[in-house]
Amino acid sequence: MRGNKARHRSITVTVTALLLLFVLPTLAQSTRTGELNVHTHCSVDLDAGKTECIVTLDGDDTELPGHPIGKHDDFRLEPAGNRLYLVPRNGALLSKTSSRQAGKSGCEQALYAKNRVRIDGLTKGSYLCVRTNKAGYAELLIEEPIRPGATHVRFGFSSWDR
Repeated sequence: MRGNKARHRSITVTVTALLLLFVLPTLAQSTRTGELNVHTHCSVDLDAGKTECIVTLDGDDTELPGHPIGKHDDFRLEPAGNRLYLVPRNGALLSKTSSRQAGKSGCEQALYAKNRVRIDGLTKGSYLCVRTNKAGYAELLIEEPIRPGATHVRFGFSSWDR
């Protein structure tokens, strides 16, 4: 009987070790991909893969565009004249653009800034990395040229948990 218990314990330990070896890294590497259509004054939460826009219903143009507290957005798309910027929010960080796909490892090693990043004039196929406010990473792909004065941008994205 003792031999069966020892063998059973050995099998249980082996199965548990295999689960930890293969399942946990997979969970840490979970990837979300998709497409985001982002309009000016709208925010993006890359960890959730969604865009939210705030609409002012009175229409007298006296309110500044703003976002409610308690949201977990990573950046907003903000115009300044004909220029267009991604403005980081809630501790997220943005990298400069690249013409090459970085993937998770490239975004982990990218140089980040707390400042906004100008995106008008970027061409199709440009990439940006984002360190999200939940310490994950995301890569944005510019899917069509961004013209000065644009009112929306279309991104492809991939995001990874930390």
